[in-house]
Amino acid sequence: MIFLSSSITKPINHMIMLQSNRFISIGDRISLIRKITTKDVKDFAKLTGDINPIHLDSNYAKQTRYQKCVVHGIFVQGLISCLLGVHFPGTGCVVHAISCKFPEPLFVDETCRIEAVVSKLRGRLATFDVNAYECERNANILIGCFDVFLTREQLSLKPPVDNEIVYHSD
Repeated sequence: MIFLSSSITKPINHMIMLQSNRFISIGDRISLIRKITTKDVKDFAKLTGDINPIHLDSNYAKQTRYQKCVVHGIFVQGLISCLLGVHFPGTGCVVHAISCKFPEPLFVDETCRIEAVVSKLRGRLATFDVNAYECERNANILIGCFDVFLTREQLSLKPPVDNEIVYHSD
């Protein structure tokens, strides 16, 4: 038999109450569409210092198996960070862990669509299954999971009604 003191049961009861009043749910989804331009890739390379010619030099890229300049994989991960950290669940959430694969490349001047779906909820930790596709080729460019710590307020959020964010280049 296990006995719990009231100092232990209060936090447990509070946690159960939080979970039962939760509005964020498994299956909630949000997506983002964005065209990645040459300027975007050059700016990203300048910011990070990743000046690998596969991303920046079309003559070099023509000599590779890809034949074209490839967008940095971490750039696409950054868009996922934007989707989760700005739009849903939004301000205050913090990425805890990321696991990704890049089955196909995204080429410069292509448009990608990122879809994130809540697949697991454990206390304040939400797991989002994420897939990214190139829109015209319908190539799967990223498969992954993002574990995100939520704030108390985010536990009671629902995704925006218009849950697709579209970025337009200037």
